[in-house]
Amino acid sequence: MLSKEQKIEKLEEFIKRDKFSEEAWNQRGLLPSSDEMSQELNAFFNTTAQKLIKNIEKNCASKTLQKTFNSQLATLEKDDFDTEENEFVCDLLYELASLVEVEISEDLNNWLYGSTLDTISYLQEMFESQKKVEIIEQVCTKCSSMIEFIIKDIDDHTAQTDWLVAECVTCLELNLIPTGKNIRLQNYGTYLVKEQLDGKDYNQHQAIQYLEHLKKSPK
Repeated sequence: MLSKEQKIEKLEEFIKRDKFSEEAWNQRGLLPSSDEMSQELNAFFNTTAQKLIKNIEKNCASKTLQKTFNSQLATLEKDDFDTEENEFVCDLLYELASLVEVEISEDLNNWLYGSTLDTISYLQEMFESQKKVEIIEQVCTKCSSMIEFIIKDIDDHTAQTDWLVAECVTCLELNLIPTGKNIRLQNYGTYLVKEQLDGKDYNQHQAIQYLEHLKKSPK
């Protein structure tokens, strides 16, 4: 469990980050949205994080933090964004909720897919129309919490392996996640991407060596 000071520090780091940079879109295997849309979404998330900081400074209960998320979420019109933008929004909100240890999965699900019946219908349609989707679970090397992500758009003809250096949101440990070219990872908010290593420059041994170097480097 993070302390009050640690939560505020992580939220401040979140605010400083360009959450909708070209690199952030590329990591999801997507073309960037317009600058106007990206700026609008950055402003939304910064405002949300600032409100959470104020809640934490006042020692508000988890229910108050959850109400802050819900009130902010209510200001977003899902129809204003495409499917990939909506998924990006939900992933970042889940990340924020994880930082302050609040559970909002059901709220995000209702916003993204609608009622339970709508969700079942959507999942059935997705299952019937899309290729196999693989959910990956990787245990954090420090705290043993589960790092979860979904792999989409797999290119079966790609042999090259790329690597993500990911920070566990529970204990801040750096972990190495193997990926591949033309693979899109959808983050469930259990990790933060710190760096992406190109498989042309790093084999497995080199990637592990680089990870250990980062762990020893001063933060």
